[in-house]
Amino acid sequence: MLVMTDLSTEPTRPYPDNAAFLDDLRGFVDSLLAQSRYAFPESIEDSLNGPPSSWRVIAARMAATVKSEIFMPLAHVALVFRLDARDVQLLVLALMVETDRAISDAFAALTHSLEEADATDEGTSATAASRRNTSLNTATHLLGDIRGCLFADSPLCHHQLIELVDVNLSTLDGGYRLASALTAYLLGLAAPQPRVGDYIATDIVAEQGLNDLIVNDTVKAQMLRFVDICCAPSARFGTIVLHIESDDTTLAGALAATAFANLGYGVAQLDARFIRWTYQSVDQRLATLEQQLRTAGRDAALCTQILLLTNSDALVGNDERDQIDLFDSTLQSLLKANAYVVLLNGPARRIADAVANVRQQGVRLFQVRVPASTPALRKLAWKKHAAYYDLPFDDALLTAIAGAYAFSEARIAAVVDAVAARQALNADEHIEPVLWDACRAAAEDQPIGVAKRVDTPYRLSDLVAPERTMTLLHEVLGQMRYRPQVIDEWGFGAKYPGITNLCVLLHGPPGTGKTMASSIVANELSLPLYRVDLSTILSKYIGETEQNIEKLFVRAEALNVVLLFDEAEGLFSKRNESKDSHDRFANLQVGFLLQRIETYPGLVILSTNLLGNIDKAFLRRFRVMIEFPFPASEDRLKLWKQIFPADVQLDPDVDLQVLADKAAVAGGHIRNAAISAAFLAAEDGTNIQMKHLVKAVNREYEKLGKLFSEADFLR
Repeated sequence: MLVMTDLSTEPTRPYPDNAAFLDDLRGFVDSLLAQSRYAFPESIEDSLNGPPSSWRVIAARMAATVKSEIFMPLAHVALVFRLDARDVQLLVLALMVETDRAISDAFAALTHSLEEADATDEGTSATAASRRNTSLNTATHLLGDIRGCLFADSPLCHHQLIELVDVNLSTLDGGYRLASALTAYLLGLAAPQPRVGDYIATDIVAEQGLNDLIVNDTVKAQMLRFVDICCAPSARFGTIVLHIESDDTTLAGALAATAFANLGYGVAQLDARFIRWTYQSVDQRLATLEQQLRTAGRDAALCTQILLLTNSDALVGNDERDQIDLFDSTLQSLLKANAYVVLLNGPARRIADAVANVRQQGVRLFQVRVPASTPALRKLAWKKHAAYYDLPFDDALLTAIAGAYAFSEARIAAVVDAVAARQALNADEHIEPVLWDACRAAAEDQPIGVAKRVDTPYRLSDLVAPERTMTLLHEVLGQMRYRPQVIDEWGFGAKYPGITNLCVLLHGPPGTGKTMASSIVANELSLPLYRVDLSTILSKYIGETEQNIEKLFVRAEALNVVLLFDEAEGLFSKRNESKDSHDRFANLQVGFLLQRIETYPGLVILSTNLLGNIDKAFLRRFRVMIEFPFPASEDRLKLWKQIFPADVQLDPDVDLQVLADKAAVAGGHIRNAAISAAFLAAEDGTNIQMKHLVKAVNREYEKLGKLFSEADFLR
């Protein structure tokens, strides 16, 4: 029963501040000590009708103070931890003994006289309690039976509001004192910071309301409903667990902070990795860790905060690293110490199972899944943060940027900050290329481990290919650029979920421009291109390949990059007949990769030199197939004409038409020949001559194993 529930309903003056309240508490303890000199009361009820500083008057004024919304630390403690009158009186007695010299001396004298009387009765000597502790024997004489307040499951002990010292409950030997953080708190001097070991929980500030957050409307409705449920009378007993799943951890934290701000709470973020490190620092003593978690819960409650646990996967045991599983014990400790617990991501099944085990204790679990941000929501975020600096982003530019980069709002804000700073220093610079550059830089600052960035300056005008090939490339660009309109606005994404992915297969002989075309597509879309290194993905160990693939796509989704799988025939060759376990696992790996490619909400490009080696069953998975045929003579002439940089001087004897007609090589070999000829000319100290080009082409023929005749080129 809360101390407030027994208070008088008569109009009573609230305390103006904590100092006035402490004065009355001091008078109350003084009156107890004074009465004890003459006749010890059976309980505190005997003193309620005594002096003005009696407990009934104090309790009534405490209730009036709470009603007036004047903050008083002790009243807050009583309400949060559901203390009854006797619990509060024990705290008051210990506080006065610790902080008031006169009361401490009087209490010590009373303790001494009581111990002398006991020693005389029993014929033994008693040891006086330390002055820094409050004697349980003396507290019992002053307040009556206090045993119920000292059991392990009592509010005072369970929430670690007091510390027991050498206690024997049967004889009431020993003493108690306030928890170290509580004394300064009750005096109004300092509030504790929730921590585990040396790691302090960080505050998440609610800077806006739920309706102002840029998030899916369904999520907003769920969070508002959650607030309503928490405000209902049935939610006042038992712990409520909120599990938020989101790829955008900043947004998830903001959702929790704004929701609990409506309930009058702040949110403190606790990283589970620190819990693991603390466990190791206390020599893997689980009891010590659990005590620290309960202390963190107590301190959060004192500060009217909710603990939000992140990176909870770090608590799950790992046999390979010989890590003990701390997940269940950590969650149980938090549930016991807090009225609300928020979990960000983490193992959903483990969380549900842990809550189910304590459901009979009134624990309830609410799960909210935040879907990936849509281009429309990202566009709102761009507008919001651009308005802060009054940046002149036009609507078409923001539509393109929002569709090209799947940034979180926090990253969007960082990009806008960078653009605004650059504009402030270079006011005449055109803002559109600055914005694209900043977005590319933001996408590149977190590399993908198993893929390498491919940077080229090529654009569509640099590619020489047949008309049909160019037409299909334009279609790919169109499908990427107009995805927000077709998939989101026109509703095709809702009707056909699989079309959010675009998978393109480029096929043709080596050197015909497949990799170059991939980089051109990425450059035209202003997206980074990453070539996947299959050797780092495939593993002989069961399950490890799938883990590598999952990590790749999760990381790629976060950055919204174009993925290039080169030499796809190695992955998607004709499947084996599963003669043994190795064949079965190989087929499973390919199937898993295809599944992730189809669910990747971006552009995936696969290239192959050997289309005939790819299993035809896989071809239907590719929405667009583009052939890069061996270049005809007229295409080779275009390649020779544009292969040299503008500053290169060609000798008049160079005949590019002859090279195009006679040298039947693809664009990659033409590029290599041009570079080799340039080095030969530099060594001779001349411009690039026909003899240099012929010699370089000869080297390319040798690579291909083809016969070469200089007479065909030199007249």
